[in-house]
Amino acid sequence: MSIQADLGTYDPYSNPLVTPWSKLAYDSLINVTPKGKFVSGLAKTWKSDLTSATFVLGDGITCSDGTALTASQVAADLTYVANPKNGSALYGSGVPTIPFVATGDDKSGTVSIKLKSPFAFLLNMLAEMPIVCKEGLKDPKSLAAASDGTGPFVLTKVVAGQSYTFTVRKGYTWGPDGASTSAAGTPKTVVLRVVDNETTATNMLLSGELNAAQIDGSDRKRASARGFETAKMPEPAVWLWPNQRAGRPTADLAVRSALVESLDLNELVAVSTSGQGRAATGLAIGTPMTCPAVNDVQNLLPSYDMKAAKAALDKAGWTLGSDGKRSKNGKQLQLTVRYAPEASAGAKPAAELIAQAWTRLGVGVTLKSDTFATLSQVMFKTGDYDVYVAPMSWSMPTQVYKYVTGAAAPAGLNFAAVDNADYNALAEKALDAESSQACGLWSKAEAALYRDVNVVPVAEQSDTYFFSGATAEVMTREIPVPTSIRVYK
Repeated sequence: MSIQADLGTYDPYSNPLVTPWSKLAYDSLINVTPKGKFVSGLAKTWKSDLTSATFVLGDGITCSDGTALTASQVAADLTYVANPKNGSALYGSGVPTIPFVATGDDKSGTVSIKLKSPFAFLLNMLAEMPIVCKEGLKDPKSLAAASDGTGPFVLTKVVAGQSYTFTVRKGYTWGPDGASTSAAGTPKTVVLRVVDNETTATNMLLSGELNAAQIDGSDRKRASARGFETAKMPEPAVWLWPNQRAGRPTADLAVRSALVESLDLNELVAVSTSGQGRAATGLAIGTPMTCPAVNDVQNLLPSYDMKAAKAALDKAGWTLGSDGKRSKNGKQLQLTVRYAPEASAGAKPAAELIAQAWTRLGVGVTLKSDTFATLSQVMFKTGDYDVYVAPMSWSMPTQVYKYVTGAAAPAGLNFAAVDNADYNALAEKALDAESSQACGLWSKAEAALYRDVNVVPVAEQSDTYFFSGATAEVMTREIPVPTSIRVYK
C-alpha cells in the first residue's frame, strides 16, 4: 500500500503522522465501527458514564515480545499520554484534556478511569488510543523503527524514505469484535511504500506493484477505468488558517474578513478537488462521525464580494497606492501563504488561486511549499506564515479544542494563535455536557470560529482508495482497518 510521505518515527505517542497506521501494530481498549458502534478490543467488557469507566481485559493478550499485557500497563499508558508535560500527540485526541486518574488491577485485569469532571466522548477517544507495551513506554526511542504492541502485525523493517514492513502475528484473536489473523486472506506481510507522486502510485497500482493506493486527483479516472474495488472516506481537502499572532496583518479581524470576502469559495472548492469535492461542512468530519456536521459553514463566513473586500481594507487603513499595492503607515500589506502538497493534493492549486484573488485585492503574496516535516516545524515552532492552506483530520469536536485555545505555539498547540472568547465559553460548557447536549454546544462553538474568521474550512471530498488483488475497510484514523485486510490469491 502506498503512503504519500515518510512517517518518521513510528512512535504513536509522539508522532501524529503515524495515527492512521498505528493500529497495524497497536490495539485500543475498545473499537468503533464505521457506523459508530462500540465493539471489543483489548477489553472484553466495559461500562462507562460521564465521569468514570471500567474495562476488563480479555484473556491471553500478549505483546509482540511474548509478555502478557497487564491492566497496570494500560493505566500507565493512559497516565503518560494524559500528562501534558510529556507532549504526546494523542493528548486531547486519544485521552481527554480533562484531568483523570487511571488505575489497573492486574489480578482482575480491570482498568478503571475516574474523571475530575464530566466528559461525553470518553469511549470515542479511547477507541483511538493505541496501547504501547512496557518496554516501548519505558524507551520511546526504541519505537522509531520497531513496534512494541499487541496489534495484529509487528513492524519488522524500516527503510528510511522508502518503506515500512509489518509481519503478521500468529495466534492473534483479540481484534475488533474478536477479529483474528487466522482469517482466510490475511496477509503475511503489509508493506507501506512511500510514493509521493499520485501518478506514480497509479502506475504502480495498474502494473500490480501496489495492492492499494489513495488516488484523488486527475489520475482517478485511469484507476476507475480498470474496475478496481474501492473504499471511500470523507476527508477535509482545503482549509485556511490565518496567523493571528500580534504584529501579523491577519491578527486584525477586518483583514481576515476582507481576505475571505475576496474569494469565490465555490470556485476554490472546484479547483482544489478537481471538481470532485464539495463545500466544507465542519471541522470534525470522517468515519465514524461523533457529532453531526455543521453544514452551513459558508453561510457563516463572509460572502464573496471583491468590491466590498476592497472597501473593507480601505476602511481598515490599508490604502491602495499607485503601484496597485496596499500599505498602512508605510508598511506594505504582504502575506506569506504556505501550503503542503503532502497534506492535501489540492493545497497547491488552492494556494495559487488564492494568490491571484489577493493580488487583485492589492495584497502582495509570497507562496511557499512545505513537506510534512517543514509543515510541522512552521506551524508548531516558528509560526513563520500569514495564512496556511492545510486541512486537519479530526473526527471529534473535542479534538479541535486543544488546537484553537490556550497558549500559541510553541508554548502550546494553538498554532494559529486563535483567541475567541465565545468559542472558549461554549467549548467549556460542551466539555461538561451530556452527549445529548454536547454536540449542539460544539456546533455553536464552531460557528463562533467562523464568524471571527479564526479558521476557514473551504472544501472536503471523499478520499478514494483503490484495491488491486486485495480489499480492506478504511476509517478516518485507520487506513486500512488492519484486521479487514484480505489479499486474493
